[in-house]
Amino acid sequence: AKKSFIVPSAAMTIHPVRLNGMVIGVPQTFKYFERIQDRIVKFVTANSKISEKKFLELMLNTGELASDVGTVIDGKQAVEYGLIDELGGLSDALSALHAMIDDYKSGKNRNESRMASDSERTEIKESKEKNADKVKAARTKKSSSKSGSGKKRTGAVALVSTDEDGD
Repeated sequence: AKKSFIVPSAAMTIHPVRLNGMVIGVPQTFKYFERIQDRIVKFVTANSKISEKKFLELMLNTGELASDVGTVIDGKQAVEYGLIDELGGLSDALSALHAMIDDYKSGKNRNESRMASDSERTEIKESKEKNADKVKAARTKKSSSKSGSGKKRTGAVALVSTDEDGD
């Protein structure tokens, strides 16, 4: 995903790979679980800003969950650790998606991964900053129109992503 959002009240449990039921207690089974967990750790750290060391620390924490291993974090902590990009709800995710679509339609960021020159990188950076400004403006507009409504955000996570074809 190019951008991820989480509401402050959301809860995320980070725990090691586990299995219930009958397991054959041989070294090969342990190695298999180790490989699965390694793939998950690499995926999460490659697609977020959290370090492998910090993610493993949260995953293998023995002091938080009673008779279990892992950590439960809320939305704010997920952003602080770098697992999620920013706090926000579905409306924030939709605003970001609309900004990405607008940029795609105007021809910006289509071949971002293939561009190499400094001027192209500068143009991409400026475009991203413009997107961030659009999202902030939309968020400010929505929050000012909803002030006093008493509505609370739900515990949802929204991921926004487009590939080179805009899908």
